[in-house]
Amino acid sequence: MPSRWRPFPAGASVALPLLLRGVGRAAADHGLPVRTDSLGPVVVGILAGLLTLATGIALVVIVRLLTKKIPRAE
Repeated sequence: MPSRWRPFPAGASVALPLLLRGVGRAAADHGLPVRTDSLGPVVVGILAGLLTLATGIALVVIVRLLTKKIPRAE
């Protein structure tokens, strides 16, 4: 009879708890003094638009450089 497929090797069920034994509380659980005000929706929209524009310009420059025809020496 074929063996069943297991997502993790047999040793992972033993090694993983040993590796995670020293892990404490998550560092992303910020308290009140560390927390900052979030950006407003308008600022997030402007930043997203600027990043999209910069990406588009970079892609156009890269494509133009890659498709540039090399002049022939006559």
